Amino acid sequence: LANFLSIYKPYFEKFGVGYRKMCVEIRFNPLVVNSNVLCFEYNNKFVIATGNYLFISNDENISFEETFVTDPYNHSLKLSNDGFKFIEYNLPFQADSQDLLIEYLDNNNLEEEKEVDIYLFSNRDGIYYAINPRLESNGNYGMNIYPITEARGRSGYIITERFFLNALYNFKNKKGLTLRDSFINSTYDDVDEVISIIEEYAKYYEEIGKLDKSDYIRRHVLPLIKVYEKALKLAEYSSDVFFDKNFTIDTGMICNLGRAIHLFKGLTSFINEPLTPVHERNYGRHCSTMKEENCVWLLGCDYDDNIVMEKLELFNTASTKGQLSFKKVLKIEGINANINSESKYLYPGESK
Repeated sequence: LANFLSIYKPYFEKFGVGYRKMCVEIRFNPLVVNSNVLCFEYNNKFVIATGNYLFISNDENISFEETFVTDPYNHSLKLSNDGFKFIEYNLPFQADSQDLLIEYLDNNNLEEEKEVDIYLFSNRDGIYYAINPRLESNGNYGMNIYPITEARGRSGYIITERFFLNALYNFKNKKGLTLRDSFINSTYDDVDEVISIIEEYAKYYEEIGKLDKSDYIRRHVLPLIKVYEKALKLAEYSSDVFFDKNFTIDTGMICNLGRAIHLFKGLTSFINEPLTPVHERNYGRHCSTMKEENCVWLLGCDYDDNIVMEKLELFNTASTKGQLSFKKVLKIEGINANINSESKYLYPGESK
């Protein structure tokens, strides 16, 4: 990574930062846990529980309707309904039995943790519940819960909480900045402070019994961010790019594409099937950016004087068919020999 950043530093200095310019995308393994999922009514309120997470609806006698993404280009997730308000509680045990959970509810005064929004989504595996799916101005603290269905043989949950992004928010908030603001004239001590905030998250979640989160932060989030900081230093980039949302792009967890299906631990049996509302917005079947963008052409240099031309159907990312619908290899004799060390480093779109 440091070598790449160093080689393309002239490009960065000439064109600046951005998703279509120079940036570093950071993607994390999904935090997936197989656990029993309980969904039932208690005193006319809807209860959803899994692991040591418990959610109870504010209103009585609620009836979920399926939620859809209505605008794939709205990154704040524009949804077809408002969902329902629930209160989240922290259970001191694993919710494996409905009878035991009801007994606990009957005999204990629950200490509420926070209010959340819950929506009902579905994919080819069946329904699932999305808790706080949107990225807000202060970060994201979401999760998704997947009950067993006819097609989904295993139940459990995926934590979509953005630990790195949330730490950036907390750091910038102390400086009087929003999450979207750049932080100019920073130092790598400031970067270390963000890493310290992430370490505090791990300690906090360990203390309240959320060992899934604390272990994940230590095994997946911290190592990646520390490596990223080291690469920036080795390539001699300013620490300001670490805080620039257009250079350091936290895309959250990876998608269920290809072999990544094994990381989702049986919560889906379909390769390339979206598992979260954000993935539904990106490449889902109903209303997604890939469905709207249709197709792209890919032109790439190959070995032995070959140029490869491919047509990619973006919507088929969410299918087993795959994107490639057309491919042609063009052979131009001597093309490789005519590419010298000076011309091959020209910037895209720049003529000599």
